[in-house]
Amino acid sequence: MLEQARKKTNSKRVVFLEASGERIPVADGSADLVFMSMVHHLSDIAVTARECLRVLRRGGRVCVRNSTVDTPFPEMAFFPGLRAMIQRELPSRQRILDAFETVGFETKNHHLVRRVMASSWEAYTEKIALRATSFIARLPEEEFTAGIARLRAHTKVADPKEDISLDIDFFVFNKGGTA
Repeated sequence: MLEQARKKTNSKRVVFLEASGERIPVADGSADLVFMSMVHHLSDIAVTARECLRVLRRGGRVCVRNSTVDTPFPEMAFFPGLRAMIQRELPSRQRILDAFETVGFETKNHHLVRRVMASSWEAYTEKIALRATSFIARLPEEEFTAGIARLRAHTKVADPKEDISLDIDFFVFNKGGTA
């Protein structure tokens, strides 16, 4: 993803870095924007919020695009083991809001962004069969096989034109001052 992002700009003012959210390798007050996408693997969201506060200039923004435990995943009905993983590993909307507001950020916006995952249940099943998501990849083989079988059976009765979508939370936080 970094390689693709770097190809999209030749500005000297834009820098793409890969780092832990808990330890961002830039100077204090040096960034205008921190954008985090699908960061549910953060070890400590409160530490990440403090680190964002440290690196941002006054009026800087943090944008967080993330799945939360509050949003149902279309595949959860077919893979029962996903529920425990999601509840254990994904933050709630409120936890994200609390983490950033507690360290002094102002919530500027929160809304759900609908992402179409596939144009039909059949297409979605084929994507899931690739085991390309971090949750699906970690399911035991027996549960994965049984879940795929349930999904394939569902495709036979589902509306063939039904889009499969996921609502992803998008938060915008402001660091003091005007923005």
